[in-house]
Amino acid sequence: MASTINAKNTSSGLVMSPDSSGQLELQTADTTRMTIDVNGNVGIGTNVPQRRLDLRSSTSCEQIIGVSSAATDGKYWNLLVDGGSGGSTKSSFTIRLLNDSFSDVAGSGITINGTTNVFSTRTNNAINPASVPTGSVIQTQWTNLNGFYTGASASNVDFTNFYATFTPKLATSKVLVIVSAGVNFVCDGAVYLKRNGSIVKDHWFGSSRQDDVHDWPQATQLYLDSPATTSTITYQLGGRATGCGNVIRFGASDNSSSMTIMEIAA
Repeated sequence: MASTINAKNTSSGLVMSPDSSGQLELQTADTTRMTIDVNGNVGIGTNVPQRRLDLRSSTSCEQIIGVSSAATDGKYWNLLVDGGSGGSTKSSFTIRLLNDSFSDVAGSGITINGTTNVFSTRTNNAINPASVPTGSVIQTQWTNLNGFYTGASASNVDFTNFYATFTPKLATSKVLVIVSAGVNFVCDGAVYLKRNGSIVKDHWFGSSRQDDVHDWPQATQLYLDSPATTSTITYQLGGRATGCGNVIRFGASDNSSSMTIMEIAA
């Protein structure tokens, strides 16, 4: 704190200033509550403000903005930064309505989760479908699929280790599943997509005969699904072969396999 404070009356009020080398700090109960640094930045809860107004707290930090003439229990809005304690979780930012007793109006406002960057309404903890333009990508998930499957079956058989879990944000969304893997059928075959144990898409690969056990050509297949849920689901890959011993080879140790899941607003 500056060693010298100059105070004077002017036509516009009382002016207080430290010496030219210091910053101005205001205290109550021998504790600094507000700081104005030499650049004009104002800090509350910090004596090293980084912006024109810098509010901080070790737990949660709040700001109230209101119109006193507005409707009952609808006058005040609260900006809240909360969570993130312990250093492992990022804080979240909430804009919410307060009642006339300055208590939270349950379900009001919106929250941005600092860890997941998910925007949600506080009413249902989900994105409002009406606020998301059709065709917008809501989220994307990429999963590396390890290993490979080999077998012989003319009937449907699930491919071990070729699955991923996914949680849609909107029940109205379309989900695009993009699979990239090595595929070797002797002679012909199909690869299907299951959602929670039931086949939702089934694609025939046609004449994809590969007699060479080491030749697993890389293939990409797209599956468009409408899960109609916001619960966590499991997408599983499987397939079948027809003729020539019904041989199935999927994934391949020398190919990179992956499943990309993209949620698209419908």
